[in-house]
Amino acid sequence: MNKDKIPDFFHIGIMKTGTTSIQNALVKDKRIQLFLHSRIINTNQYYFKKYESLDYSKITIESDENIYRSMGNMYGLNTSLKRIQHANPNAIIIVTIREQRSLLISAYKHLIRRTTFNKSFADFLKCSEGVSFLNALNYYKFYLEILNYFPANQVKFILYENDLINSFYEYGIGLKAPKNIIYPLLNKTENDTITAFNLKLNKLRLFRKDVFFSKIEDYFYSMVLKFFSRFNKNSKQKLFFWDKRNPFLNEIEKEFSVSNKLFSQETGLNIKEFNYLT
Repeated sequence: MNKDKIPDFFHIGIMKTGTTSIQNALVKDKRIQLFLHSRIINTNQYYFKKYESLDYSKITIESDENIYRSMGNMYGLNTSLKRIQHANPNAIIIVTIREQRSLLISAYKHLIRRTTFNKSFADFLKCSEGVSFLNALNYYKFYLEILNYFPANQVKFILYENDLINSFYEYGIGLKAPKNIIYPLLNKTENDTITAFNLKLNKLRLFRKDVFFSKIEDYFYSMVLKFFSRFNKNSKQKLFFWDKRNPFLNEIEKEFSVSNKLFSQETGLNIKEFNYLT
């Protein structure tokens, strides 16, 4: 892959850090050529697929919340960075991050809504999906891995909590965010009452594989959930939270604190202001 056939910016959006909102804004901006989830860099497509029709009059960006992941057919962060560096050593790496505890709770709720997952939050953190998140959320380690391939002045971290889209534009790609774009809201998801009910339904499932009866079950439970949601969409109950009484979660907190302190010192980012553990 030739360096003139690769975008200049790579947005590594850790999942649940507002990546969809950023992508929805970028795709409407005529100054930007957005490559969305191409999977060229982090899969076997690297060997036979190219970034076609690059428009050099625009800012070219690949945005994918899976570049860092090493699940399924995806190679993970180090291979992806090595390939980007080989093709374009001047590329800018942009990483969107979020306070770890709130991100993990959001990811757990997302898994309940999108799959038949029916276990506890602690069990989620021990499964392959949760472990993948935990590996990415050691931000200091994440930063050091990037520095193996790119200098610090080509690495930019954007905080989910700090005016995300404007920060991405101004600090990330050096543009003023256009005033005529109506920014989408950050992902609005079902409230905790609806998600907790969804979790109960998941526990009642009898068929978990993609068979005829599971499809009938999916339809039935989706109707039940839709009916329940109609009467509970305005609920303010907080049923999913980080339980400090859990020793397992306390150990994870300690790792986050150590990592975040070093990360803040190295990058100069005042993440403590946004309730990151330090």
